[in-house]
Amino acid sequence: MEIIDFHTHTFPDAIAGRAVSALAERSGLTPALDGTAGALTASMEAAGIAVSVVLPVATSPEQAHKINVGSAKSNGKSGVFYAGAIHPDCADFEQELDFIKNAGLFGVKLHPDYQGAFFDDERYIRIMAAAAERGLITVTHAGVDLGFPGCVRCTPDRVLNVLGALRGLIDDRLVLAHMGGCDEADEVLEKLAGKPVYIDTAVMPDR
Repeated sequence: MEIIDFHTHTFPDAIAGRAVSALAERSGLTPALDGTAGALTASMEAAGIAVSVVLPVATSPEQAHKINVGSAKSNGKSGVFYAGAIHPDCADFEQELDFIKNAGLFGVKLHPDYQGAFFDDERYIRIMAAAAERGLITVTHAGVDLGFPGCVRCTPDRVLNVLGALRGLIDDRLVLAHMGGCDEADEVLEKLAGKPVYIDTAVMPDR
């Protein structure tokens, strides 16, 4: 049986150290690796992981295309596959989704906290609709982000709003990270169990 790690992050070697340090300071978590693709593949080999999925986040609209070009060049190498990056303020989001699709990237990653938008924002809804029409899946951070205490931008209720707004279009094309909502286990079970979404099991902080 092959092991797939569905939720990883890497950064270009030139900025990985700074990026990982900043994220560690903001979240209070200690990273296991240095944030480089090389460290990820070495860790995969040591742990017997066949495939890893990298989920890049564009924190500004200007970053998205540059990230996607880099991801397309690396996609599939050493068992590492990439989602596309998209930002809710991308004016040319449909063109960017076409690039993501044609480059062979499997979907898009959203992070409401780092992108400053609630998950049921109309900008996200139009992106998710257009992604689903292209056969792409959407992966989103869900629940609490330790770097942004006090404001949860992707809650089970907002997920339900999106499922309703898209009327089946995104069914089975939406992945909710962190057990469907970090620190929201009871509400996820109550409101999302049995809904047409996937839930990843990554990065549940022990605190």
